[in-house]
Amino acid sequence: MKLGIRGKLILVSLVLDLFLLAQVGISIEINLKDRLVQSIKEHLLTHANGARVLLANAPGGVSVPEMDRLADVLSRAIEDRVTIIMNNGKVVGDSQLEPGQILKVDNHGNRPEVMAAIKEGHGISRRYSETLKVDMLYLAIPVTRAEQTMVVRVAKSMEIIRHAIEEQRYFLLKASILALAMALIITALALDLLTRTFRTLVQRAKNISRDISEQPIKIISGDEIGGLASSFNSMAEQLDKTVVELAQDRAWMNAILEGMNEGVIALNCEKEITLINKSARKMLNLDDSVIGGMLEGVVPKEVYDSIVGLDENSTYCKVNYDFYTSGQKYLQIIGALMKNRGCVLVFRDVTEIRYLDQMQRDFVANVSHELRTPVHTVLANAELLQDLVTSNDNKQLGKLSTSLERNALRLSRIISNLLYISKLDAGMQSITVSDTPLLSTVRHAMNMAAEAAQQKQIKMTCLVEPEIHFLADSEVLSEVVLYNLLDNAIKYCPEKSSLTIRTRKVDNRFRLEVEDNGPGIPPEHQSRVFGRFYRVSKNRSRELGGTGLGLSIVQQWVEKMDGQVGMEPVLPHGSLFWISLPTPSSG
Repeated sequence: MKLGIRGKLILVSLVLDLFLLAQVGISIEINLKDRLVQSIKEHLLTHANGARVLLANAPGGVSVPEMDRLADVLSRAIEDRVTIIMNNGKVVGDSQLEPGQILKVDNHGNRPEVMAAIKEGHGISRRYSETLKVDMLYLAIPVTRAEQTMVVRVAKSMEIIRHAIEEQRYFLLKASILALAMALIITALALDLLTRTFRTLVQRAKNISRDISEQPIKIISGDEIGGLASSFNSMAEQLDKTVVELAQDRAWMNAILEGMNEGVIALNCEKEITLINKSARKMLNLDDSVIGGMLEGVVPKEVYDSIVGLDENSTYCKVNYDFYTSGQKYLQIIGALMKNRGCVLVFRDVTEIRYLDQMQRDFVANVSHELRTPVHTVLANAELLQDLVTSNDNKQLGKLSTSLERNALRLSRIISNLLYISKLDAGMQSITVSDTPLLSTVRHAMNMAAEAAQQKQIKMTCLVEPEIHFLADSEVLSEVVLYNLLDNAIKYCPEKSSLTIRTRKVDNRFRLEVEDNGPGIPPEHQSRVFGRFYRVSKNRSRELGGTGLGLSIVQQWVEKMDGQVGMEPVLPHGSLFWISLPTPSSG
């Protein structure tokens, strides 16, 4: 059953009334109970003092028959249970027991009220009586009779309190029911009066939700509900303006989308096409009939699988994929996922960019091939000149031939690196990733660079742990990546310096580091050292025969193996180059 606002308010009022009545009833009951207990205590104390006077002055001894007879007399006088207890705890009289039963009663020396009476002159205790099977309140005081100290105890049943509370509850329940009924009637009448205007307001608000142009709500009161009606009128006016602005924005958006060179396809959460612009229709040879259809079959399967396979909790992602369409066009797709709203795909025609890239790669490859033949000729002539120098002992001719050979070798290295770079760009260099022990790979690279290190008396130290393995192409890692790093460090380190190869764990991933104590790299150049043909000192690079391609080759190969590469300065001077590759445990 669905409750309206009046029903809910009446229900709340009923709950509050019940809560307040319960609180009042509990408070009255607790107060009444406390007052009755206090009254009984005062009553027992008065009777106990009277019993002490009579017991102290009554003739006779302290035998059980005499004491029990006195207890009976006192009980009839005060209408309470009276018990007479010796100082050692022995019961010698009880108004509720016969003399024969008294002899079987347990010693009362450990009763709380008896111990308190002996020590403090007054003792009160409340507990269940095993003898009478009721809850009792006991009050004991000491008394001296026949030069013997004893305790007289008076007790009263707590049943009187229970009966008084039950009677109080009965009258309180009747009063509560009457008060609750009156409260509900008054509340219902008041709520009907107060919500009459509000119900009218709700009905008018429903009409506005169906038709914004409906006449404003008539304000019939100046209270809070009248203020709410005024707010509804303002809201309706603002909503009308917002709808007009949204319609204008939508028209602008459609104009922009239709004028874009990039193709745009919008999808809902079910991967249905909700929007497609002119450029996208032209690129994919589609028409407007695809709107409302599924994305599958419109884009390549790889792109569709990537979008469908995205995590539902993702808020944003990109799907980059290039594919070749009819008409010799290369399109790049970028997808942006919006949580619970679908996805937007943007298609970009990158045919011209691809053409320019291909032209650049062709240029490098063609130039390299064209230069290879004359370089071989220069090398052959240099070798012939070397032979002539050996036979004729002509020093000048020797210098000339040595220079010729050095420059020819340098030109050969440049061409080889250019060819290597062009093959990398063209994807002609393949790799085979496997579990590669790092220590043996590093030692192989060190052996390749050993001759150059010996010529400059550079000490190479290997601190690689034998248990570390990388997922990499062992040949590429040793003969290209590590050799280039070692060769680069040896070239720029001074003679008789040192070079350290170590591993270190950073952010739960191992990385291989090559640290030298050379001149280092200035801060303004550190972010560009992995760029192609970039050299920190051109004069020094010419002197050492550097091409500016070694570190670029290192970076490309490491990234092909799903790794990272970087450099850090070493204080006070030197450089540290590092690579990080996946390990078998992480992969």
